[in-house]
Amino acid sequence: MFQSPIRDLTQGLGFTLIELMLALGLLLVLGLIARPTYQEYVERGYQLQAQADLLACAQRLHRVALQRNSYSGHADTNGDGMGDADTGLVAASVCPHVRSESSQYVVTIRSVADEFELIAMPREEVGNSRPGARVVGVRVSIRSTSVHGL
Repeated sequence: MFQSPIRDLTQGLGFTLIELMLALGLLLVLGLIARPTYQEYVERGYQLQAQADLLACAQRLHRVALQRNSYSGHADTNGDGMGDADTGLVAASVCPHVRSESSQYVVTIRSVADEFELIAMPREEVGNSRPGARVVGVRVSIRSTSVHGL
């Protein structure tokens, strides 16, 4: 008896419902395992970027302090981008790369004449969606003799 070649092609093609459900179940399990790992990876990237920004800002602050003979006055309290206080958001005139709106962290400074402290805090808007966000900070203390060039 002769069978049509079209009928041979249609039989045995496709997946059963159970096979599709098993494949979807495996994808779900893999997704549930991979998501936290990916989130930790992204968060670690944000932290490393914040640390790099803090170190670059500390170097720039040191260069500016050598010209002004003081670490004071590098916080921007009125939003004009210029330093006008000793505590607050770091001034854009000193560290423009940390004042970006796309940055995941807000960098603050506390300074006195011969030392300063930079702290990167997670942005509040982003912090709600990032439960693992951590504070990144660097404390830089330099004796006044190095600032005044003695």
